[in-house]
Amino acid sequence: MARTHRLGNIFNRILLLIFGGAIVACAAIFSLVLQRNAEAELASKALLFLDSMNAVRNYTSNQVKPLLEPQLGEQFLPQAIAAYSARSVFESLHAKKEYADLTYKQATLNPFNPANQADGFEADLLERFRTEPANKQLSGFHTREGAEVFYVARPLVVTQPSCLACHGDPQKAPASLIDRYGSEHGFGWKLGQTVGVHIVSVPAGVPIATARQSFFWFIGIAAVVLAAVIVAINLLLKRTVLRPLSQMTAAAEQISKGRLDFEMESTASFEMKALAAAFERMKRSVVRSMRLLQSVHYDRGRALLAAGDLDGAIQELYNVLNVDPDCVAARVDLARALVRQGRSQEAIAQYNEALRLAPEDPHIHLELGALLLEQGEQAVGLNSRS
Repeated sequence: MARTHRLGNIFNRILLLIFGGAIVACAAIFSLVLQRNAEAELASKALLFLDSMNAVRNYTSNQVKPLLEPQLGEQFLPQAIAAYSARSVFESLHAKKEYADLTYKQATLNPFNPANQADGFEADLLERFRTEPANKQLSGFHTREGAEVFYVARPLVVTQPSCLACHGDPQKAPASLIDRYGSEHGFGWKLGQTVGVHIVSVPAGVPIATARQSFFWFIGIAAVVLAAVIVAINLLLKRTVLRPLSQMTAAAEQISKGRLDFEMESTASFEMKALAAAFERMKRSVVRSMRLLQSVHYDRGRALLAAGDLDGAIQELYNVLNVDPDCVAARVDLARALVRQGRSQEAIAQYNEALRLAPEDPHIHLELGALLLEQGEQAVGLNSRS
């Protein structure tokens, strides 16, 4: 039984290792998938907003500015500037509750509008775009005002010579522009130069929290399923393998001790039934062989006893008892041989063992009583005879 328990424990450890490893691997993959899905959701939202702002900029540059250009010589009209239009549209959207948590910025190192001044993080992004001109977009997570946000940034490159009319040489800039912003900031741009970044940031708290919640739900469900599977497999293993194996182990131990008066219990498993039947056939074969061996030793012992070969008879009768310790007849004949050889104490021990096996046999009582009387134990002998 202890061995089957050890087998069950080993099997459980293997199951735990397999399922535990599978859960850890699945959890890692699932966590990565959830993280990427959350990032894709945030990126989609940020890109949509960034593309919308770029569409406003393009519309202003291509449609609005040409209409207002005749007036720009006389006065500066910010409505003709793409950056101003994009920022105005953003501020209008930002005033709405559903867009209040988004931020959009056209960050430069030397802007006209101080609101567009690049902070340290945006300056680092600008430097990366300058050192990696092939890189047209950066995205990722960063912390802003203590909250985690997801950002998408694109380089702001001077691609149109018309941009230099306002941002080139301050001496050539419209006087109305100088009157509005001064001549110290926002100038010195060059064609093809990366002067800033367009950056949109969206809060990452809710999607990330949802992903984490889904992850913990997955871990919880997987743990419950693991426990249920282990319990089910244990019950099945106990019923179909461990219990039959325990019975067969007990049967093998009984056979090894010469105790053959038992029946193998039926089992649920076909394979175990076949194995149990094989054990039963083996037991019957052993029983037949032991009975034959016992009969041979017993007959030979009685023959030697009749012939007066006490040593040989005693040896053969002991052989019988080695095969079947519960053979009463062999113990009685062994006791008689020991009496004839003068080994009375050993004979008394054999008579007592025979009485334990057959307490109602009067002949054993008589012979033991007679032997005890001869040994001077008359009181015990009288009790034996009675």
